[in-house]
Amino acid sequence: MSLSSPSRGDKDANDGGAALPRARSVSPVRTSTPVLVTKEEPVNRRYEKWQKVDPASVIGTDPMLDEILPRHRTGLVYDTRMEAHCSPGAFHPEQPLRITAIFAALADQGLAQKCCRVPARFATGSELETVHTAEHVQNICNLRKKSQEDLNEIAAALDSVYLCPQSSDAALLASGSVLEATRMVCQGKIARACCVVRPPGHHALPSCAMGFCLFGECASVCVAPVPRARCGSAVLTCAVRVQEMWRWQPRRRAGGAGRSVY
Repeated sequence: MSLSSPSRGDKDANDGGAALPRARSVSPVRTSTPVLVTKEEPVNRRYEKWQKVDPASVIGTDPMLDEILPRHRTGLVYDTRMEAHCSPGAFHPEQPLRITAIFAALADQGLAQKCCRVPARFATGSELETVHTAEHVQNICNLRKKSQEDLNEIAAALDSVYLCPQSSDAALLASGSVLEATRMVCQGKIARACCVVRPPGHHALPSCAMGFCLFGECASVCVAPVPRARCGSAVLTCAVRVQEMWRWQPRRRAGGAGRSVY
């Protein structure tokens, strides 16, 4: 017996001859200002409720947290400074509200209050150069010195990346925060950690930003020089791009490879 799907407009004999419903594609409204795309009004109100709240005054404020042993605690890192990395003008799916909405949901459900606060910090050059060329690290750090016009030209030569003067600090914070959370887990200070950071870090290449990502923090935590005696196991979900970091790693001290668009 062969099975085939009815074509669009065919009749369904079991539905009284009614035409099959057509799939509907829903796209977010594209405006010059990034918007939080939601289906329910209560979600919008929840976002507005936590929008102007200092995360440090929320994370880890549950009194019951003191009764939980460190090895059973869950860490949470979130810093509003990472929201400064934003698309200059046009709507982009990798927008500041991605992490703002996540934090709002965690706080609204009381989960952020039950987490141990992991301090956000900037990654160091030596930490980033474990998986990136020194030239790439310096180029990202120099973005803050360039005009928006120059940044637009640089981004146009990259794959699915936008840039603004604040992109440097946001990327350094995202990478450093993930590394700090990893260190705390491996030292037994917390059992696990949730890193609400951006720009993301799983598509960047050793010498080039790519796919919304400026640095590859997913790869950097795997080679970070942190004590691992207390780490039973770690599960890291990464994109295939991280594999390119591994292939490049043995050759990094030989000078690396790759073109620069900066």
